[in-house]
Amino acid sequence: MSPPEYTTIRKKGRRSVSIVVRPDSTVQIIVPHAMREEAVENIVASKQRWINKKLDDFKKSDFQYTDHFYKEGELFLFMGRHLTLVTSTGRGSISICNTTIKVTVPPGLQGEDRANYIKHKLHDHYHTEALRIFREKTAKIADMSGLTPVYVAVKDYTSRWGTCFSDGRIYFSIRLILAPESIIEYVIVHELCHLMIPNHSRRFWRLVETFIPDWKVRRKWLRLNGHALNF
Repeated sequence: MSPPEYTTIRKKGRRSVSIVVRPDSTVQIIVPHAMREEAVENIVASKQRWINKKLDDFKKSDFQYTDHFYKEGELFLFMGRHLTLVTSTGRGSISICNTTIKVTVPPGLQGEDRANYIKHKLHDHYHTEALRIFREKTAKIADMSGLTPVYVAVKDYTSRWGTCFSDGRIYFSIRLILAPESIIEYVIVHELCHLMIPNHSRRFWRLVETFIPDWKVRRKWLRLNGHALNF
């Protein structure tokens, strides 16, 4: 097994070491400024198996991470489907069809301004749709499970899929609306179960399993593909 290629980033005042494996297969080792390169090499060698596993996981995912430039013909995910961006000039609107996302852009917007307009239009529309869909699904599952939150909302989380607060509020990441319906339902059940059990004990996972017997499969899918859920 060959050692992975990596970039060393040195930071003054830093005391710990972090290893960042990105979806584009780049690896960054963030270290204290004075750490010798030999010490960095030893750390990479000791974590080689873990780094290679992360890189392999990205290769096995159903969806691959894609940078977006918000131009005609780009593909965007919505509830597990790839939709083609179609743009035109008009008063400014957006709609999602079976295979396309249609955005009309006010006249006069070109280049970066046009791309930024489309980006913000997509974000706002995804937020609206996510809030509607998550609230509808949460209400249905709550009726079935008896686990009822006091409030459901959407946040721009980048490092978590959902959060359940002790007062009964639940927030979901807007990125979750890009995932297939079965994954959305898994995360909703996960957070609802935290209303009863705030930790990830065996008792918690047994409760999740009563509603989603294949929760391990869905959690694994999210681990392998979560990096690609971006817009």
